[in-house]
Amino acid sequence: MAQAVESPAQPYAVYDVDTTEVVRGHTQSVARGDMMTVLVHRWATGGEVALHSHPYQDAAWTVLQGRVKFYGDNNNLMGELGPHQGIFIPGGTFYWFESVAEEELVMTRISTQVPAELRNKDTGPLDQYGRTFKDRPSN
Repeated sequence: MAQAVESPAQPYAVYDVDTTEVVRGHTQSVARGDMMTVLVHRWATGGEVALHSHPYQDAAWTVLQGRVKFYGDNNNLMGELGPHQGIFIPGGTFYWFESVAEEELVMTRISTQVPAELRNKDTGPLDQYGRTFKDRPSN
């Protein structure tokens, strides 16, 4: 459940990860501003297995349930995380992740984004989530 609330200073959002239902794919936005987004990720199996980066987004991931492995370039293990553990991934860092537990993987992703008018490097085409991709090496 996410609820947008108007305040005298600015809008804010109150959300509950436990009751947030993902309505498309594996990700649901629960709060969004001009420069910051909060997402809930739910994965019964798998993960974001395509090697990708978000050139203009810094992101902090926190595991709430399950276990996950994050990998970087050349399939280098960045970290294996369980509940209440997290990873910070700076913008432009290539990564992918996979669930490694029997139970559902539930994580939050809190990201900041550089406004379009301040971007000064060409990263190539970006998808609707601000990602660019490259091939992972095969094992």
